Amino acid sequence: MTNRLVEYHDTLATTPLGANGPTFELWKHVPGLSALMNPYSALGAGRFIHDDFLRCGAQMGVAGALVGSVGPYACFSTATTGWVGADDEDAVATLALDADNDEAYLSGGSGAFVISDTAGEDRELIFEARIKQTSIEDNELVFALGLISPADAQAAGALIDDTGEIADAASFLGFRSLTADGDAPAAGFAEAAGAGFTNSIAAPYVPVINTYNKLGFHYNPRAIPAERIAWWVDGTRQTTFVTATQIAASSFPDQEEMTMAYLVKLGSAAAETGTMSWWRIWQEPIVDVPVAP
Repeated sequence: MTNRLVEYHDTLATTPLGANGPTFELWKHVPGLSALMNPYSALGAGRFIHDDFLRCGAQMGVAGALVGSVGPYACFSTATTGWVGADDEDAVATLALDADNDEAYLSGGSGAFVISDTAGEDRELIFEARIKQTSIEDNELVFALGLISPADAQAAGALIDDTGEIADAASFLGFRSLTADGDAPAAGFAEAAGAGFTNSIAAPYVPVINTYNKLGFHYNPRAIPAERIAWWVDGTRQTTFVTATQIAASSFPDQEEMTMAYLVKLGSAAAETGTMSWWRIWQEPIVDVPVAP
């Protein structure tokens, strides 16, 4: 059985490969990628989403409630000043805040993606996105980007007030920053049982205000045990990995259903904005194993 989910395939031409687009060296691992990007092809295998927000429209936040949808996504904002939407002209998604502890989240809504080392569930996955922030100062704007448990991306508190930590109830894999160290985002993971966030790389890059970075990861269950999840930053594969031993441990969100998400939270009363120009995800298909009669 092939599971295919393709969004905004016809805007791929506005997101070229290269310095500003998806990293070729990362995405060349996807079999049949050209077929996946063609909605009329039956050859594409897996779940694939690419979006550059060219046609998402815009949505104003509502205090303390699920905002609703921005294009195909679920979005959330904790205050009427919070805003999650898309700039159609520039083809970017914007998450804007201007009050202390405001938060705004953009997510895929459903838990369509799973990282697991269990036989039959161990399906390869690649994620990458391009984001920038108006502040990297301490106690100002923090973010989380990657995969997260869907319920936590649609309610307040996925990022904890005053620290920016991932909430104990959330499963997460990706990149995040903290209010105490805004210019040193980390790559890592957290499991919903409350084990806390585990740094895989404490500071894989140094962000610059209003400058885009491409952040991604590649889970390959067929890679050597020491390199099961590779982190990618600005087109470069990092040399520190999530290992098979870490995935098997109770602190990793193994077999947790997660959704792609971009979360921002404000640690001061100064208005700040997080911006994403595109994101992309692919996972291998679920394969039905024939049952002997």
